[in-house]
Amino acid sequence: MTNSVKHGRARRIVVSARREDGRTLVRVRDDGQGLRGASRADGLGLRVMKARARSLGASLRVADHPDGGVLVECALPAPDREGR
Repeated sequence: MTNSVKHGRARRIVVSARREDGRTLVRVRDDGQGLRGASRADGLGLRVMKARARSLGASLRVADHPDGGVLVECALPAPDREGR
């Protein structure tokens, strides 16, 4: 969310989470300027976010949203009933 405000100049950020098929899906959508070109898609910040997701066994997708802004989707393995 910090990146949405700092780099994308977003004024509105919507965060949602749900459990589906043994995973926790987290979605962050902003109304900012978007990624502003392919060079931004491989920036250090996005590479770090993807590496952090991988370290948790999660997948991460970051893309410009068709209506403007950016959409970030992260699918994490959901913990079992004991929280593991």
